[in-house]
Amino acid sequence: MSGEEAAHHYRRNTKVVFANLEGIDEQMALHRSDHGENSVNWILGHLLYNRSVLLRMIEGEVWEDVGRIEIYQGGGKTWSDVKALKLSQLLEMWELSGQSLDAALPEADTGADAGRFGTIAEALVGFCFHEAYHAGQIGILRRLLGLKGQIK
Repeated sequence: MSGEEAAHHYRRNTKVVFANLEGIDEQMALHRSDHGENSVNWILGHLLYNRSVLLRMIEGEVWEDVGRIEIYQGGGKTWSDVKALKLSQLLEMWELSGQSLDAALPEADTGADAGRFGTIAEALVGFCFHEAYHAGQIGILRRLLGLKGQIK
């Protein structure tokens, strides 16, 4: 995958995420069902954390002190709504992360080594798929919150 293609996929993911967030308020974003799903808040923070990992990998500008979003890094097991950032903060970070990705991805050396991810190109495929998966998960959560589906 080229950097330009990845930037395109990240912009598409953003459209899906924002469509699925329509009508979700702060309280809804923090809701965790009895079935053990992570909350919308956790998913957004988790995706932001992964965007920061990718940006560091391709030497892009990370928009945020990653320490604020470390609670979102994996599994949701240690996350609590007490430590959660506000939905508005996460959305602001999302916008900034998108700007950073748009600036860095087209210039990324996709043939470079990305450690356990293989090449940067291979990492881009995995990171884009991961984000798309969670964008769809937000769509499912919105239905569990009693809202109508957005993607038709």
